[in-house]
Amino acid sequence: MQNRQRLTSYLKWFAPPQFADAEKMRRVRLLNVILWMALVLTIFSGIFDLAFGTNPWRTLWFSLVLLLIEGIALLLMWQGYLDWAALFFVGMVWVVYSGLILITGGIYSPDVYGQMLVVLGAGLLLGWQAAGVFAVASIFWVVAVSYAGLWGFLDFSSVLDNTFGSRLVSYITQLVAVSVLLGLADQSIKNALKQASENAQKSNSIQAQLEATLDALPDMMFEVGPRGRILDYRAPKNSGINLAPESFLYKRFSEVLPEDASAVIADALNEASASGRSRGATYSMDVNGETRWFELSVSVKGTADGNLIALVREVTHRIESERRLKGDLKETAALARTDDLTGLLNRRAILEMAEAEFDRAQRQKKSVSLLLIDMFRLKEINDTHGHLTGDAALKLLAQVLRENRRRYDWVGRWGGDEFVVVLPGVGDEKALQMAERLLEQVQDTYVSLPDGGQERLRVSVGVSCFEEDEHENVTLETLLTQADKAMYQAKETGPNTAGVYQVKK
Repeated sequence: MQNRQRLTSYLKWFAPPQFADAEKMRRVRLLNVILWMALVLTIFSGIFDLAFGTNPWRTLWFSLVLLLIEGIALLLMWQGYLDWAALFFVGMVWVVYSGLILITGGIYSPDVYGQMLVVLGAGLLLGWQAAGVFAVASIFWVVAVSYAGLWGFLDFSSVLDNTFGSRLVSYITQLVAVSVLLGLADQSIKNALKQASENAQKSNSIQAQLEATLDALPDMMFEVGPRGRILDYRAPKNSGINLAPESFLYKRFSEVLPEDASAVIADALNEASASGRSRGATYSMDVNGETRWFELSVSVKGTADGNLIALVREVTHRIESERRLKGDLKETAALARTDDLTGLLNRRAILEMAEAEFDRAQRQKKSVSLLLIDMFRLKEINDTHGHLTGDAALKLLAQVLRENRRRYDWVGRWGGDEFVVVLPGVGDEKALQMAERLLEQVQDTYVSLPDGGQERLRVSVGVSCFEEDEHENVTLETLLTQADKAMYQAKETGPNTAGVYQVKK
């Protein structure tokens, strides 16, 4: 590990500077490679010529000059001056090779090939226009130096022969060919880079749009392989589900989720594999100590690998809202059936319950009884002590009725000072007994008066009963009428009394 780190630190010295622009990065990488290759070749060729060459001092001078040029070009590149670094390197190396051509025979010098390499480097680093300029300069220089030697101004007698013309034509042809090829290659490269840049921009735009769309969606997305392993996972930002992709990737849902949740997901995956998509499913799980609800849908991706796409959306707020709404509806329904003052069933609700129990008694041939209860002197209490005292008296009576009923009896306020108790499965004798026990409880109940005194509650109770052997044409209305008559009979007898009216066969 230490050796690798040490090697990495050494390689940093050979790395080019970094730029955000793709075209600049292409150019700096190419320049960096050419400069380092030139520097290494200069060192090795210099060592070889010093060891085996015929003119070591010229080789040493030539190598040192090239190393200086390459070093300065590298420094310029590291400072970010790419054009200056390339121009300096190409120009100075061209000058060096031109000097060598001057002293080594013009067109007969082997350094004309070095000059061709300079033209090639100019094309790669500066463009085909720069290559053309250096090619023209090279032709003029080589032709001028060669004719200077041919006319005797320079001493080329040791190398002159009858191939002067063919060498010159070949040299010019090669330079022109290099320049033309560089121009075509440069234009092709530019077109390809332009197209690649446009494609990259379009791809980046599509990718950014897709990323923004996925971030805007409230869904978590899973790509699931045929064997049930999660191959890709994405969660929307600010979802509150702070789970890293590593929590899911290459695992099965059963490995990362509770058993109940993973079972729902497994069923949806199997359904989608069989039919192409799954029906919506919901499941809950504990997240950070809170119960969270999720909605799941799965569909086939449509690729040859048979992968599935599962979309999971948190619906906790919706589920809670639906539950609150159901609770509100239940509460509203209960309020619609409840007497505001006493909390008992209101007239409509107690009538519905009485009808239901009466119908059941007829079907099952069982008994059902009604108690119709009237409070004494409610009007006098209201007139003498105020309506608040009258309301308190009604509430006390309602409390007595509620506390003394059976679990399956129904108690409601009939209206004003009257109450109804429905007694399923009770005949006349038992109904009368229950009414008398109720009277005993009422007699021990007092309402507080504004002046500090108390007044005992007093009621009259009418009892009506439908026995199992009653005529079938007896209706609930008949029972209510008979209970009303029995109540008035009890009222005439005196307070806290009960009367029974039974319809005989």
